[in-house]
Amino acid sequence: MRAVRERRRRAGELLSPAGRLLAALLACTCLIYASPAANADSPSPSPSASPTPSPTAAPTPAPSSPTPPPAPAAPSPAPTPYPYPSDPIGYVDGPAANSTVFDGTLVVWGWAIDRNSSGNTPGVDSVVLYLDGPPGTGALLGTATYGLGRSDVSGYFGDSRWNNSGWQFVWTVGGLIWGNHTIYTALHSTVSGATTSLSQTVLYVPPPPDPAPPSPPASYIVPAGAISVSDSAGLLSALAMTTPQDIVLASGVYDNAAPFENPYGHRIYSATLGGAVFKAGLIMGGNSGPGGGLVQGVAFDVNDPSKAFLNSIVHVWGTGQGTRILDSTFNGNNAIGHAVLARQPEGLVIRRVRVRNFTVNGITVDANVQNLAVATPALLEDLDVANVSFAVPKSSNGTAEACVWLGNSGTVRRALIRSCAWTGLWTGTAATGSLLEDLDIDLSAAGVYIEHFTTNSTFQRMRIGPNTWTGVACEWASGSWGSRPACTDDVVQDSTIASADTGVILDVGTTRTALRHLKFIGQGTAAIKDFSGVNNTYADNDYRAIASGAVQIEH
Repeated sequence: MRAVRERRRRAGELLSPAGRLLAALLACTCLIYASPAANADSPSPSPSASPTPSPTAAPTPAPSSPTPPPAPAAPSPAPTPYPYPSDPIGYVDGPAANSTVFDGTLVVWGWAIDRNSSGNTPGVDSVVLYLDGPPGTGALLGTATYGLGRSDVSGYFGDSRWNNSGWQFVWTVGGLIWGNHTIYTALHSTVSGATTSLSQTVLYVPPPPDPAPPSPPASYIVPAGAISVSDSAGLLSALAMTTPQDIVLASGVYDNAAPFENPYGHRIYSATLGGAVFKAGLIMGGNSGPGGGLVQGVAFDVNDPSKAFLNSIVHVWGTGQGTRILDSTFNGNNAIGHAVLARQPEGLVIRRVRVRNFTVNGITVDANVQNLAVATPALLEDLDVANVSFAVPKSSNGTAEACVWLGNSGTVRRALIRSCAWTGLWTGTAATGSLLEDLDIDLSAAGVYIEHFTTNSTFQRMRIGPNTWTGVACEWASGSWGSRPACTDDVVQDSTIASADTGVILDVGTTRTALRHLKFIGQGTAAIKDFSGVNNTYADNDYRAIASGAVQIEH
């Protein structure tokens, strides 16, 4: 203890008076701040008390160093670009661009690959087809079968992975609008997921329309105030009147030793459809008279040639312009040449008639005058004609045996024609600017025989065959006709021709005749034969159904 006290004494002696004063102050300060609890219990000084020194503010702790942000991750390496950024690629092999397509089954085919693929895969997993627009706008046709053999593609690109890069889609075509349509094929890549669209434009041609059928003889209203007739004598008396009359015939048979004559333009009606039956023919027109005669609703059934005029049941000639033959039937019993023979075609109307069993022609309209122009062309509508032949079929050699024969300007519309030994329809002499449409012809050597001279005429909406040898024939420019062609500036269109040998023959000299929108079926030799024709044309024709070995066009 003594030693300790000694050391303390010595330490105090070491301090100077100023040092000892500073030490005392520090000691006092330490007492003040060392006991906060004592300060809290002391009463607050009054306002008159000496001001308490402001406590020294606690030191602000030094701010900690900010946490540095995490270092950015190292950037991913840029993807390696594909060697072929435009892939997938491919091609539509068929149908060829701008080819014509028709109703029925059409195979669309081609190939597709992605050259960026690896391993043994071609890099494409689907080919989807659309019509008239790419995916999203076009109409979906369907998904092609993919993976078909295409060694030509692998050979071209020098890689066996594309041996099976072919695709095929069977499209049932139909119901489209006539005109251009575009097939889009979407090729999907398994490498990049990209889709490439290819396109191919084709021309769609719809099938030819079916001909409209003829209307049969129809009922009608007889005029009031007409002369009523009930027997043959009464008919002869009425026909002798020189002023045109309406004559109504009661049902029954009307017969005479010779044809009845109507030179004065009388209008003859059967009181009921088919009720008045004529066993003798009827002459319309004469050397004089007003014309405009009519026969309606009569059934002609004649088997005696002496009761026919110039081998015809109804004969129109001379002043018979404007003759109308309506709602009537004709049976020639294979004894009479013509049901109707009109040598006066001016304004002629034949409508809703049925014709059977004649030996020359069924209906003949021909003044037999070349270059004759008529002011009012003949109109033949709603015809049903069958069974016309010489005793030896086809022995006329084209001079007869036609169900309908038109030798002047006129219209033939809606005709059902069957079993005509030489031809269903014949045109010539002066058939200029004629219209022949809605014809259903079969069981004839030729469906339509176009002779000297048929010009600027249109044949359309026909169905010919299948039991015909030739569909349509234009006669040749023979020397006997001054080497002039039979057909000039004619049109055959919108028709189906199913003939056994040839569809259409354009014989020597046929000029500027157009064959368009025709469907050929079953021809064994050729669809079209054009022998030394002049500027003839063919367009939008369907040759798919001709026989194997037959040609489309033979020159």
